[in-house]
Amino acid sequence: MNGQTQSKMQLRARENPRGKKRYLALACALMLSVSMLTGCQGQQANDAASSQVQSVSEQAGGFAGGSGTAQDPWQVATAEQLNRVREQLSGHYVLTADIDLSPLGSFDPIGTFEPKSEKEEDAETPSDAAAFSGTFDGAGHKISNVAVSSKYQNGVGLFGCISGEAAELKDLTVENIVVPSSQMYVGGIVGYANGKELSGLTLTGKSSVTGHFLVGGVVGASHADIKNCKASATVILSGDNTQGAGLIVGGGEDCNVEGCEASGAVEAKGTGCYSIGGLAGCFHNSEYAKNCTADSVTITAGEKSTLIGGLAGHAGTQSGAATQITDCKATNITIQAADTASRIGGIVGGGFYLNAYSKYYPEPTAFDVVNCTASGKIDGGRFVGSVAGYVHNNAVVKDCTAQIAVNGNSNAEQIGAAYDSWKDVGAI
Repeated sequence: MNGQTQSKMQLRARENPRGKKRYLALACALMLSVSMLTGCQGQQANDAASSQVQSVSEQAGGFAGGSGTAQDPWQVATAEQLNRVREQLSGHYVLTADIDLSPLGSFDPIGTFEPKSEKEEDAETPSDAAAFSGTFDGAGHKISNVAVSSKYQNGVGLFGCISGEAAELKDLTVENIVVPSSQMYVGGIVGYANGKELSGLTLTGKSSVTGHFLVGGVVGASHADIKNCKASATVILSGDNTQGAGLIVGGGEDCNVEGCEASGAVEAKGTGCYSIGGLAGCFHNSEYAKNCTADSVTITAGEKSTLIGGLAGHAGTQSGAATQITDCKATNITIQAADTASRIGGIVGGGFYLNAYSKYYPEPTAFDVVNCTASGKIDGGRFVGSVAGYVHNNAVVKDCTAQIAVNGNSNAEQIGAAYDSWKDVGAI
């Protein structure tokens, strides 16, 4: 994974206007004095009420309520209040109403991706100070009609970057979001996640996300576990030699995925694209992916693309226990690949290995696919299997069922290729 950043919106001061009093000329002096006395008391009452409203607003930090602590989160009820989240990125929030963002026009992501330092080893590690590092509870509510600003390139989505030990986003639905073509870490709900967990997130409606590197419907790049998330969208990986596209996550590294569901389309528009999956671009160095479903997903991949799967493009660990892909389904999958595309499977394309990266990955990463189901069709490509495109001697396919027509063959092998010499399939 590789990466880079943006701005903050200022709060607008809110005024509490006082109504102008109109005094009437009265013929009777007694009535005049009574009127003046009443007017003074009314003015005092208005002053007291205005002061009280201002005090509540200040205490709530400009939100509908709350104080921003984990026990008493700020309450977000309007588009204006959602914009204010950028001013307190380490705060705690709860959504108390559905919000339509269409009146705002373009929307700047909440939290930005900035490298932790200028050191090469920190280039892909986000700065917690620039990212959203608090908690945001959608409480089952919906944010709709989001047009993400086109001026951001790295860490792009409703939330651009989430990072920090306690950072968490949960129970939120996002409907009709459009993320324009960006560079890296691009997601419908989160661009880059490095926090505690993403759970109960749903992407729906006419949503589309486009980028060049690690592009996902729910999240572009994730080091945070992903649980019980759903996505129905179009994800587009654009450009040549680009990596990582999936409806739930473009690239999950050290990231476990559980109970997630995906439907829609994944398109790799370029030559030499890799790590392309219906649910995830990859489960890289992950412990497990379990109880996940990709259903009615269409995947399109161009010339010399590789590591393509109905569930995940690639999976596996470099050392230690293999990534466990268990009790997962890729049903009604359609994969349309160029004839020069390779390592294509109904569940997973294969372990990660490319000749260009052989210095860092001297052999394919290790994974086990156990008790998984696949159905649909795959047209085009080389090294194609109904379950896995390529399986190295450190990987296992076990207790799986598949009804995948591979280039018209309904009796295709579950494993497309299993070579001792994996370098034959590593070129793109």
